Amino acid sequence: MQCSERHPQHCVEAGKYLGVREVDDQIWLVTFLDYDLGYFDNERGRVEPGPNPFMPDKVLTMCPEQGVNHVTG
Repeated sequence: MQCSERHPQHCVEAGKYLGVREVDDQIWLVTFLDYDLGYFDNERGRVEPGPNPFMPDKVLTMCPEQGVNHVTG
């Protein structure tokens, strides 16, 4: 679908497309680029956010595994 005045909800900034597809009866998945943004429940008129694609699977610490016992200066 091309960006147009007729379907403005499908076109977002810089000519990138917003994807909308039905995944269940009256439940629509909204995507942008490679990211699932959330779900729209057409029957209830509700939007539920999807998982945050930028949250790391594992939180990394700033400290190395082995601590420093002595620092020479």
